[in-house]
Amino acid sequence: ADSYMKVYSRNIETGLVSLIEENFSLGAILGNPSSLIFTSNEKYLIVGTQSKGLARFERDTSTGKLSYLGVYNYPTPENIYNPTGPR
Repeated sequence: ADSYMKVYSRNIETGLVSLIEENFSLGAILGNPSSLIFTSNEKYLIVGTQSKGLARFERDTSTGKLSYLGVYNYPTPENIYNPTGPR
């Protein structure tokens, strides 16, 4: 099965959901995403993955589309659960 990422928008008044974008290349980068969070200003999205690290995206606040900024990979096995670095 192909991996891909879909981005949706939800109309707050009606509750209707619409597809904004579908990106097939990011599915391979994300691997198995396990969590996600937006920054408080909703400009950035951080996606946690079980094997790849933390993927970073910038969100266009007018369209909702995401721009891939890169992945913070866990550099060593001892950092896998500590993204701030060695203890």
